[in-house]
Amino acid sequence: MDIDPTFGVFFKYSEQLRQRVVDEYLAEGVGTATLAARHGIARTVIRDWIGRYRQHGSAGLRKKFSHYDASFSKG
Repeated sequence: MDIDPTFGVFFKYSEQLRQRVVDEYLAEGVGTATLAARHGIARTVIRDWIGRYRQHGSAGLRKKFSHYDASFSKG
């Protein structure tokens, strides 16, 4: 069974940290391996943040919460 290494870790890190890591990637031109070692974050997670940022800007790094009432889940 394959497990997505980024599953569940998006919310583990603050929005400020996600933005700082992406900013470092863009401004300093360092690789994801360097950033992973510097911050103790998996490279796959950092690549995911960079992709979200490129696609959606800062909004792609924000936490999103969805709450559905019982009637919605019963379809």
